[in-house]
Amino acid sequence: MGRRDGAEHSDKSADLKPETIQNQRKETRMTEEKPWYQSRSIWGGIVALVAAVAGLFGIPLDAATHEALTVALTSAAAAIGAVVAIIGRLAAQKTLR
Repeated sequence: MGRRDGAEHSDKSADLKPETIQNQRKETRMTEEKPWYQSRSIWGGIVALVAAVAGLFGIPLDAATHEALTVALTSAAAAIGAVVAIIGRLAAQKTLR
């Protein structure tokens, strides 16, 4: 039964137990696969590396430019992947079923 003042008692400390945290991590594991070049994380890392090197040469890249480059490179990589797949299919020696 609830408390008389209508407030429910909840134990938030149970959410911080190591077992609970470990179970939450297991639930968020990646289950889908994709090529590396479709990963925003990979392209974001590449852009971060380029931004760091550019900074060494006095060329600043702000956060908006960083994000725009990441999106552009991810889209370009997906488009290149599609073109390669189409060319590969056209050059294939065997038919599809």
